[in-house]
Amino acid sequence: MKLFLLIVGGVVVGLFLFLVLAFQLIKWKLKRAFGDLGQAFEQFAKGMASMPTLRLKLEPAGETPANNPAEIAETRELLLAAGFRDAGRFLPNGNASIIMDLFYQDGEHLLAVAYDISDSPCRLDIAARFEDGRSHFFSNVKHDGLDKPEWCRYDRQPDASNADLIDAALDGMPDGGRVAYTPDQLPSEIEQSYEREMVWRVRRGGYTDDEIRRSVEASGNEATEQNMEMSKGMLQGALKNAIEVELREAFLKTTSLSAARWEAVEDRLAILHPMTDAEALAEHLGDLYPPVDDETEIDEDGEDEDDRRYEQNKATAEKLLQTHTPAETFTKLAEGTPRFSELEHLGQVLEPVPADFFALPPYADPDE
Repeated sequence: MKLFLLIVGGVVVGLFLFLVLAFQLIKWKLKRAFGDLGQAFEQFAKGMASMPTLRLKLEPAGETPANNPAEIAETRELLLAAGFRDAGRFLPNGNASIIMDLFYQDGEHLLAVAYDISDSPCRLDIAARFEDGRSHFFSNVKHDGLDKPEWCRYDRQPDASNADLIDAALDGMPDGGRVAYTPDQLPSEIEQSYEREMVWRVRRGGYTDDEIRRSVEASGNEATEQNMEMSKGMLQGALKNAIEVELREAFLKTTSLSAARWEAVEDRLAILHPMTDAEALAEHLGDLYPPVDDETEIDEDGEDEDDRRYEQNKATAEKLLQTHTPAETFTKLAEGTPRFSELEHLGQVLEPVPADFFALPPYADPDE
């Protein structure tokens, strides 16, 4: 039976989101304060390396110095005294600002993760997994505001010391059906559970407005309309880009398209998956109409024919997406467009999420 560390992956997802939101919102505020677009862009770009990704890679920390040496040493001693064994130190995606110290306990089938985070107190999760697929953890990590999959159960104690949390977990962890941990497989199992939660999040359409609001507030920022819009665009965009990279790779492994044919259509793909929203569909639909020339009439709102068509398609797509998949919505709206006959359905993949691949018509120069 394939074993997953269902809960720990979810915690790492939350930590990344929490740190990324706090970091990026600070950079955005710096941009407004300095008014220097070049400087602000440079600062923003430096933070992109820590954006949430679809996959997590735990790399051995080696000689990486602890972020909080005294605290992590104390937490380590507490865990060892409680019967846990050391399973190594790791950097998630090479990010030294979060060092994960892993521990396991044979007799009780428990896992402990001590998070050694720069500029933050050392926090702790103690988790157990069960034969029926459930996972349960005790945590004093600050709540990130994210929804969690239905297979996860939580006992959050953000004000508990690490010593008190260990006692609470040993006394209160549900009994029966716990699955043992294999120490040398812990990193790969955490990586797989992280990916499983991210795929779950993609299948439900990404981050919801309520999640973004709670996470912005949890990161110490006010949930203003501007902060919400920036944060959602940033996080949804990063997750969408990540899933589309995976989908392209999955498609190339199964497609019968020749290399030459793929090269010809690669730059005009429409990849439709659960995170494809009405705006993206309206953009794709715009490629199924002849281009608008420079003499097209512009209305009093400064919009031309393309702009008006985009808004109309976006509004229609929003309604259809309530009951149809993105691919179904796109096909319905594409039928009857001037260049529909040039649209080509290249194929479909089912993993990591269902997705349809379309080749849009080649660009047409309005002056030719």
